[in-house]
Amino acid sequence: MPYIDGFLLAVPNARLDDYTAMAELGRTVWMEHGATAYMEAVADDVPYGAVTSFPRAVMAKEDETVIFSYILYPSKTVRDACNKKVMEDERMKGSMDDAPFDGKRMIFGGFETVVAPQQASEPAGYVDGFVLPIETGELDRFRTLVQESAALWTELGALSMGEAVADDAPVGELTSFPRSVQLKEGETVGFAFLTYRSRAHRDEVAARMTADKRSEMMQNLPVDRKRMFFGGFRPIVQA
Repeated sequence: MPYIDGFLLAVPNARLDDYTAMAELGRTVWMEHGATAYMEAVADDVPYGAVTSFPRAVMAKEDETVIFSYILYPSKTVRDACNKKVMEDERMKGSMDDAPFDGKRMIFGGFETVVAPQQASEPAGYVDGFVLPIETGELDRFRTLVQESAALWTELGALSMGEAVADDAPVGELTSFPRSVQLKEGETVGFAFLTYRSRAHRDEVAARMTADKRSEMMQNLPVDRKRMFFGGFRPIVQA
């Protein structure tokens, strides 16, 4: 089963170029050691939110922007082996010295895919990211509805879609995926993304989805929409 590592972090605007250079190195090393896809994207359309949001999740400051990132692997076994090789790779030694972000507020976790993203025919020009609380007793219904919605999103023009459920997402003392959605007992965390050619293309596809009556099935997803959050991001590094 394909596996996804998801990441959220806050980067000072003044150090975005430094972060991009770090991400380019990460892309090279992770892809060499077994990852099948790599994405780093910077906030473009990310509202603060009244209850939850990407900025709230990482406690973003006024002079910071949010990064939405994911790495895809063929399986959790490959992911574990890949990450071990990455940590041992000489090119990564010292890469966190003077890191261009606050590691204490970085969020990360491992997710089992419900919808594995298809290999897109072209690079993504825009990414919508989602984090959501899911009722664990309704996971089967969630999987069915998400798989149906993924087929509809791609039919209507999205380049690819990935949806996954938390497998290795620790709570964390300061920030974490569970904290980001104010997770309750009987819930787990979902991590998802949709890719498009551009923001304009995203808006076109979203309009088609809203107009399509088949999209009404998404209203039945077993999630608390008040604690779910989403946003639009511009890719800066991908593979």
